[in-house]
Amino acid sequence: MSADPEAMPSATPAPGPRPASPSRRRRQLANLNRGFASELLHNAWVVVCVLVAFRLGLAGIEPLAATVLIVGMPLWAVGYYLVCRHQVLTSRHYRPRLAVSVVTLVDSLILLSFIVLDRFSWLSAAIMITSLVLNMVFFAEAMGARGAILRTAALVATYGVAFLLTPSGPRSLSGEQFVLVLLVFAVVGLMMAVVAHNSQAKTRQIVELLARQKEYAEQLSRYNAELEKASLQDGLTGVANRRSFDRMLAGEFGRVERHRIASSSRTASKPQTGRLSLVLLDVDHFKAYNDHLGHLAGDDCLRRVAAAMQGALLRPSDQLARYGGEEFAVVLPETDLDGAKVVAQRVLDAVRQLEIEHPGSSVGPFVTVSAGIAEGPSSEDDQVARLIERADEALYRAKAAGRARVAVSDQRSVA
Repeated sequence: MSADPEAMPSATPAPGPRPASPSRRRRQLANLNRGFASELLHNAWVVVCVLVAFRLGLAGIEPLAATVLIVGMPLWAVGYYLVCRHQVLTSRHYRPRLAVSVVTLVDSLILLSFIVLDRFSWLSAAIMITSLVLNMVFFAEAMGARGAILRTAALVATYGVAFLLTPSGPRSLSGEQFVLVLLVFAVVGLMMAVVAHNSQAKTRQIVELLARQKEYAEQLSRYNAELEKASLQDGLTGVANRRSFDRMLAGEFGRVERHRIASSSRTASKPQTGRLSLVLLDVDHFKAYNDHLGHLAGDDCLRRVAAAMQGALLRPSDQLARYGGEEFAVVLPETDLDGAKVVAQRVLDAVRQLEIEHPGSSVGPFVTVSAGIAEGPSSEDDQVARLIERADEALYRAKAAGRARVAVSDQRSVA
């Protein structure tokens, strides 16, 4: 009775019923049904051999004894199948290797009884060898090469002892003939063990290959994630880069547009609101900073400024990006001009508190930044580019007014 040891674990479980998922139960039943079909095929082969032998007058067993054995084998197989099926359906654990051993032991005893009653004729020898072939095919799947070899050795020893204990008078085969049968028996078993070994080796190779493929797929997924992250992150400051900024601003702009359309729709169940503010920031006199202290100092300055800006953003939804060179941008979802001005002033204060010395600044002794703010969309046909343009205009006014300050666009959102 075939069963898949990988699908059904053989470890000793805790007492009591063991729950099984529906998919696991279906696999168990499928393996059990295949094993039962193999056992019925084996029994059918024995029945055919016996009927042919009686037809040709080759059987040495009494018809009544043969009938009992022929009927007993399938009845035993059906009974044991029903017991195992009940264990599977009730989620009770059963070990497939133990089931294999029980089936093989009982089959061997039945066949041994048949062989003894048949006085070791050529019929019993043929049934014994073919039964081994069928059983070894089964063991090659369920028990492996080692189990096949041990099972073959046990069956050869059992049949040999039974032959020696049977008086020579009733035996149809001579000792030399029976030894030849046992040799064929053993060779067939060893051949099946080799087949089982090769099958197991191929199975291990396939399992290892699948495991490596899974590992490579996971590594590739991690590399792709890291590559995607790197493609959206500025290499110097660690904040979002221009590509990421364009993506996040377009997404937030589209969200505000959807809210505006929903709020103006007559079918809207409740008023929808959507606001978006953009802050453009520029480090004051940064070229002069590089000219006085060098580009390495300028890179370190940008890193510290970016970290201070990021720390000044208190909401997870507020997103900082390096816009280019010494320019930065902050996307503020659900924020109007008044709220954006508060955030921008907090950013300016955070940079000023770093007290990074700036020998080339006309504003003061330390590095400062200027900010321009715009809210969008300011009209129904407003676009992302226009929002950036208005924030840039506000930034220009902040610089023209003396730098280190915040300037606000005079156009407000229509949302």
